[in-house]
Amino acid sequence: MAERGEIIEIERHEVKITRPDKVLFPADGITKRDLVEYYRRIAPRMIPYLRSRPLMLERYPDGIERGLFRRLLLPTIRSGSRLRR
Repeated sequence: MAERGEIIEIERHEVKITRPDKVLFPADGITKRDLVEYYRRIAPRMIPYLRSRPLMLERYPDGIERGLFRRLLLPTIRSGSRLRR
């Protein structure tokens, strides 16, 4: 069964957003498409502060009112590099 979705372009890259109408925050009626558009709007100001930093994601595959799992993504650090504090 093919998963429906939308293709959006972000800086010359095509990104498929699956289930864009999925409601992520039921109390507010916010969909996955709404969240993607919000991130696209704030990205130019946010990304410079996030570059080369660890990223911790809380994922709710069945909605915010159900179980979650966490994912930690660490930036690659070259040998001999020093971490800034």
